[in-house]
Amino acid sequence: MSSYIDYKYNYHGVKLINKSIVRKRYELRPPDPGDSNNYWKILKNVISKQIKKPNPIVVPVHKFNFKIQKDGTVKYTYDMSRCELLTREEEEVINKYWADNESTLRDWGSKYKKLFRFLKKVNKSSYMDLHLGNIMKYRDNYVLIDLEGFL
Repeated sequence: MSSYIDYKYNYHGVKLINKSIVRKRYELRPPDPGDSNNYWKILKNVISKQIKKPNPIVVPVHKFNFKIQKDGTVKYTYDMSRCELLTREEEEVINKYWADNESTLRDWGSKYKKLFRFLKKVNKSSYMDLHLGNIMKYRDNYVLIDLEGFL
């Protein structure tokens, strides 16, 4: 495994579990500690829904665990399918898309039709954290890897 791949898979609490599964470990303290139960309910609904009825723009999620600390901090993990990294060119296209999607479509649209369709679907969804670090490929499709963006 290259150092670039090691970096990507040990990034932001994401750990390689086996050749097909990664685990995201996260700890969050809502701005109002009394709001932890509400935050947890929303998060649980988002992740449970993804496990039961997968959204095709999101990486498959297999398992979810959580714990609310006395101070209101929510600690949780979820296991998801391991994804492929984007190519440097795909990353460049995504970065340019945010700056000027019309000219990027003209310049790259024919080569990256699938990527542009994905970006448009995400823009129409309730996802609120769309950026390069939250997109990877799974089985030749682009997917979101950060479920917190639906909160």
